[in-house]
Amino acid sequence: MTAFLALLASVLWGATDYGGGTLSRRLPVTVALLGSQVTAVVVLGVGLGVPGVHVGFGGYLVYGALAGLLGTLGLFAFYQAMATGPMSVVAPVSACGTAIPVVYGLLRGEHVMPVQGLGIAVAFVGVILVSGPELHGGAGGRRTVLLSLGAAAGFGSVFLFSGLGAPHGVYGTMLAEQFVGLLLVLPAAWARRDLRGITWDRRTVALSVLVGFGDLAAIASYLGAARGSHLAVVSVLSSLYPVVTTLLARYLLAERLRSVQNAGVVAALAGIVLINL
Repeated sequence: MTAFLALLASVLWGATDYGGGTLSRRLPVTVALLGSQVTAVVVLGVGLGVPGVHVGFGGYLVYGALAGLLGTLGLFAFYQAMATGPMSVVAPVSACGTAIPVVYGLLRGEHVMPVQGLGIAVAFVGVILVSGPELHGGAGGRRTVLLSLGAAAGFGSVFLFSGLGAPHGVYGTMLAEQFVGLLLVLPAAWARRDLRGITWDRRTVALSVLVGFGDLAAIASYLGAARGSHLAVVSVLSSLYPVVTTLLARYLLAERLRSVQNAGVVAALAGIVLINL
């Protein structure tokens, strides 16, 4: 069951990343984020009325809030990158944030296994190979790479802080994360006046809701798996979501990469797996 939940998280995250990237090409980034955040908060709010669901006050709420803050900033960077750059590049680069929990362990005096050190090096090489042509492609390519790296920092922070909060309260961690995200996105959309002139057709609304449900289900699957097994095993299976995003972008958007970038994608994904072994 643990392996199933972790793999389910990968599939859901990969699909929602693709859906979110598609939304960001139709709508302002803050509006694309807002639809999914509202959906997640409403679902979790309704869930509070379910018998047996209780959210008390505890340190895990702080972890959830930090995950929400940094994760939302990461999503903002991710959607900006997706709106202008190839999803097949953005997805694997942004997923390299899985190295952050490893760095956290080092700062706490933990020893990194040789295979994890190799994974960090391989992922770094992969990022260089994927990003190289983009960096030489002008300001737009460099911006895509920098935004993808910013997204990696945000996503890695989510893995870290949500993982720290989950053992003490999965539902509370999720609620704090999504609520803080909404508190960031709504004022940003209002201040930027991004909500003006937006036409919400059925397809856009449906995609926003699906992205919100999918992201929430992915988080729940990841946290549920993390409570039932060793985090290293769960992280390996949950970190494969860029494969889904990349495949969807290739087959549905007909994205094509250079040979060196294809090699970089493979290296980045291999590094992600090695980091979490």
